[in-house]
Amino acid sequence: MIRCFLLLAIGVAIAAGCSKDITRDFEQFADRACACRDAACANAVLTEFARFAKDAEGHAHNDEARTNAAAERMAKCAMKAGVSAQDLMRLANKLAQ
Repeated sequence: MIRCFLLLAIGVAIAAGCSKDITRDFEQFADRACACRDAACANAVLTEFARFAKDAEGHAHNDEARTNAAAERMAKCAMKAGVSAQDLMRLANKLAQ
């Protein structure tokens, strides 16, 4: 499930040949999700991340290994804070649209 979120998040945000490197942005979203102590906070971070990913679509590139690690960490931390697997899948589906 986390893998599905990870693949969709990265797939939406990345396009070859574009100029903005979003690697650090992914890491910052992961840091923010990991600082959350409840689901409301984590959901707010994930919602903001979804907007960021959609805005970056087609205009970004990244360090794939670091971005993969950050997206996985973000999902794990969100679940630890109380975000359900269903909510993560809903976000993944939203990113895929």
